[in-house]
Formats: sequence, structure tokens, C-alpha cells
Amino acid sequence: MDSKLKTNMLVLGIFVSFLTPFVRSSINLALPELGNEFHLSALFLSEISLVYLLVNAILYIPLGRMGDIYGQKRIFQYGLIIFTISSLLSAFSTSGEMFFIIRIFQATGNAMIFANLNALISSVFPENERGKAFGLTSMGVFVGLILGPILGGATIEILGWRALFYVDTLIGLIAAIYAIKRFKYDWIVAPGEKLDILGSVLLGISLISIIYGFTNISYPSSLFIIIGGIITLSLFYLIQKRVTYPLLNLDLFKSKSFTFGNITGF
Repeated sequence: MDSKLKTNMLVLGIFVSFLTPFVRSSINLALPELGNEFHLSALFLSEISLVYLLVNAILYIPLGRMGDIYGQKRIFQYGLIIFTISSLLSAFSTSGEMFFIIRIFQATGNAMIFANLNALISSVFPENERGKAFGLTSMGVFVGLILGPILGGATIEILGWRALFYVDTLIGLIAAIYAIKRFKYDWIVAPGEKLDILGSVLLGISLISIIYGFTNISYPSSLFIIIGGIITLSLFYLIQKRVTYPLLNLDLFKSKSFTFGNITGF
């Protein structure tokens, strides 16, 4: 594989890996100012944080599968564009509800990016070099987590919470231009296959039910919502065992390292 292509992918991977944890860790500092300006309740502010994680959890696997079918670079670049535009629009929010809706689009763009980033790295780097590449991109994640509260806090204190999203927009714009200019062809690993729509819907419903149920565990109805989510997740499992083109290849869980790695991550 071309060494220049590897370098470009590594630079992009580190840069993008910095972006999301930076945004996620810094936005928490802006929530009090958001609450004061738009007169939002503590519950609504917590839902702003929750919806970002929830949308990512729901869309991560389907969007990764779409990258396999339609092109990893294509979905990745669209994600950068959506993330950048929604970051800019967030700065012009006039209400908590508007900010909440834009946050959903920002999370969708983030899911498109990170559902395909590791796949792109795997496509560019041979097996014996992937460990080093993944290690370097992971470094970007921790730098973002460290600098998010510091730079984000300073930006909010000096310029206000809206300026934080101008910074996000600038970072996203640089990453999008770099990706479009440096990568001229795409990687499609499952051409002609179909996206499992039913599996995607069932996975989404189950995750929403389980997470929403645990989030509102103090309400009596939450237990039934959680049970409904577990039943839906069981249906998802049964369908994945039988469908021609599964959303998630369950044979991966035969690998102990894969299974225990996911348990640890959870």
C-alpha cells in the first residue's frame, strides 16, 4: 500500500479521533450557560447529553454496514459534512428545543464518521501495521478528552458557549477538506449486498427502550420498557441468525478476544 496514503490516513485518523471526545467533554461545560439562557430544566439538560450517546449507539452498526456496502470513504465524508454543518447551526440556536434537534444531526454525523474510521484504517494498513495505526489514533482520543475541558472551558469563559461550536465547525471543516482532497478512491468491501432494515429498526428500538428505561428507573413503567427492550433485542438476535445479509455477524462472538473486548468496553 502507498506510504503517502498511509500517512494521510494516519493524520486524518488522529485529527478526527481528537474531534469527538473534545466536543463531548467540552459541551458538558456549556450546559449550565445553555440552561440559563434558554431556561431549561436539569432533566432537559441531561437529555441533551443522553441523546448524543443514544443516537451514536443506535446508528453505529447500521452506518458501518452502509460503509461496507456503499463505500467507507463516502459515508465517512458525508458524516464530516453533516457534523460540521450541524456544529455551525448549533451556534445559532434560539431555543433549547432547536439545540436538541440539531444535536441529533450532529450525533448522526459523528456516528457516520466513527462507524467507518477504523474500517478505513484497516483497508489502508496491512494486518501487521494496524496495531500501531490504531494506537496512534487512540492517542487522539485521549488528547481530546484531556484538552476538551481545558480549551472548552477557556473558550466558554472568554467568548461564551456559542464560540465553542465555531471551534467545532473549524475543526470539522479542516477534516472534511483534508479527506476530500487526499482520498480520491473508495473502499467497498460488500458490493451488491443489502442493508438489513428490519434488524436496524429492532436494534434501535431495543437500545432506546433499555437505555430510556434505566434512565427513568424511578418510574414504575420503566421496568416494562426495559423488558420490552430485552425482548426486542432477542428478536434482533434471532433475525440475525437467519437473514442472508446480517447487520451484525454473530460468528464474531465465537472469538474470545472479540467477546471479552466488547464486555470490557461495555
